[in-house]
Amino acid sequence: MDNLLLALDPSSQAIGWAALQAGEVLVAGGVLLPEKVSERDPYVRIDSLCGRLWELLETNGPETVVVEVTSGKVGENRHKGHGAGLAIYGVAVGAVWRECRAWTRYELATRRRLTHVERVYENDWTHQIPKRTRTLAIAAMCPRYDVEADPGGDEADAIGLGIYYLREQFVKVNSERT
Repeated sequence: MDNLLLALDPSSQAIGWAALQAGEVLVAGGVLLPEKVSERDPYVRIDSLCGRLWELLETNGPETVVVEVTSGKVGENRHKGHGAGLAIYGVAVGAVWRECRAWTRYELATRRRLTHVERVYENDWTHQIPKRTRTLAIAAMCPRYDVEADPGGDEADAIGLGIYYLREQFVKVNSERT
């Protein structure tokens, strides 16, 4: 699909995703889960998620992929205060970023199609607004989003990330024209 943006909200448990077109139109969205949701080993879960991510990239063929990345400056309540949880989260984010970059090289080599991978720091786009508040705001502005089907708010965060990126790009492009 032309001008498709794929926004990704990664974690070691799931990847929220949203495919958007210009005008902030939600084309599709959802949550990728590992093959075995009960898998306790976070590295096996992350590997499974990356395999599913490759399928998502192939299916949607986005022009731009935006990945939420950690700034390392998260609130004290994040990950229940456990440093190890934050480390595993960082591994997951890095794996998702790397998978997207590998897919773009594959696309360029096999299909001669250029895809951009961008990153946005979580604190830049969330402005530290609580997740539930963000989720309800997305539900109010995006009728295709089903809050009941997204109990963790992962898809909502991907939609919010995508909208933030589209708006920032709009401002950037228009400021360069003046």
